[in-house]
Amino acid sequence: MNHTTEDNRNASADAIVRSGVETAMASATFPVWNIYAAAILGVQTRMTFQLCELYDTEFQTETARRLIRALLEHIAPELAAKDDTTPSKPPPDTGNASEIKILAGAATHSVGHVFADHLAQGGTVLNLDPTAEKAALEALFDTGKTVAEGLATD
Repeated sequence: MNHTTEDNRNASADAIVRSGVETAMASATFPVWNIYAAAILGVQTRMTFQLCELYDTEFQTETARRLIRALLEHIAPELAAKDDTTPSKPPPDTGNASEIKILAGAATHSVGHVFADHLAQGGTVLNLDPTAEKAALEALFDTGKTVAEGLATD
């Protein structure tokens, strides 16, 4: 692949992730925690599907959801739904919707970039190892908080 095509793909991946972050933050406004956790899982699954399309690699919905949940367990266990409706634990009792939006945005940013980086290196949904991605995921989560905070003030 030539350099220009790779740059275009990276820019497209960044746009897909940013759109996912924005949508996840909007989804986090549901007042019931299991509803927003399920909505955010749906957003992240769709984002992963779009990234797989971009990198022309196979997508498997259930495998992607399992990986997303495993990644979220490292950074935002309150969003790591065991199934489509039941997060593993309720969110912190902050009562602050803006904090939930930041959490959703940061988690989506980090999950999206882990998948994008893995796929850009020739990986697939089938061979992503969530445990091996933990350090990168945590660093991306910190960056994602800053991104989400910026979007929250826009």
